[in-house]
Amino acid sequence: MDPSPIAVSPASLNGNAHILVEVAGLLHAGRPDEEISVRAVEPAAPAEVGARVRQFSRVGRDQYQEAVALLAALSTRVEVVASTYAGADQETADLIDSLLNDSTYVPPTDR
Repeated sequence: MDPSPIAVSPASLNGNAHILVEVAGLLHAGRPDEEISVRAVEPAAPAEVGARVRQFSRVGRDQYQEAVALLAALSTRVEVVASTYAGADQETADLIDSLLNDSTYVPPTDR
């Protein structure tokens, strides 16, 4: 059996943890502007349009908060793994590959 193409080292894990924190910070800084939904009110826009804009803004805010929290949590876990890294056997590598390849994103509106 060929060795896994995944290569891991404590230095690369620490670097990836810092990248996750940076991405979380950029996402937080670029979060949707909730002021936009305040402007979509009558008489400037029909009531239905205003309601949809507010709904979109709420979903967008929730998605951003979830993404930032997830990235920050992943960063913490990656740092912990980096400090205790010893290696993974093939069974564990296959399990991780299966999780990543077979996972499906479910939007919050469908949960």
